[in-house]
Amino acid sequence: MRALIADDHWVFRLGLSEVLSDVDDNLEMVECNDFKEALEIVETDKAFDFVLLDLLMPGASPFEGLESMMNKLDDVPIIVMSMVEDRGDVLEAIKLGASGYIPKTSSKEDFVMAVKRVLEGEVWVPKLNRRGVDSLPESFGPRATTGRDTSAILAPLTERQREILMLVARGKSNIDIAKDLGLSPNTVKLHVSGLLKTLNVSNRTEAATLVTGGEWLRSD
Repeated sequence: MRALIADDHWVFRLGLSEVLSDVDDNLEMVECNDFKEALEIVETDKAFDFVLLDLLMPGASPFEGLESMMNKLDDVPIIVMSMVEDRGDVLEAIKLGASGYIPKTSSKEDFVMAVKRVLEGEVWVPKLNRRGVDSLPESFGPRATTGRDTSAILAPLTERQREILMLVARGKSNIDIAKDLGLSPNTVKLHVSGLLKTLNVSNRTEAATLVTGGEWLRSD
């Protein structure tokens, strides 16, 4: 069995090798650390049993990167991984054709179960969001992304800063972001200050506009 693992944190990829050994003892992992590299790999190599794709990586805006991968791998199940467990993100990923959405905070047992269920032909989503998937065609509105290429904007940010920026773009407060990511409000405040400085903007609204083009991303 072969899997493409696309994640820009080598430590997380290293941990996945142990987790995925419970899926298949002889699993071959092909690793990459951004959307550009992932797309280059699948351009010539499509012999994968599944793909684990970090939603927030350099090289493309989150859902544009997923959509590009979907277009190149029609018959290979793609499972999204993310630190953000947001119902809107889950629904968007599934609508685009992802076979699953696994929060990075999942236990090893849940992670393994999710991959196995996808390989059996199921669509796996976090328990709290399962009900929304049943009514996906009716409940899901227009795409959350704006078609902007935000890779250059996101590139200088850390993974945590990218996660927080996307939540800021959904209009979430520091307290809400702290709850979503399991951080303290003060820690979130420090990350927001850091990303504002890196992006050379003066406030949250200007930062959000860089990735949304002035249109707020859905938060529900």
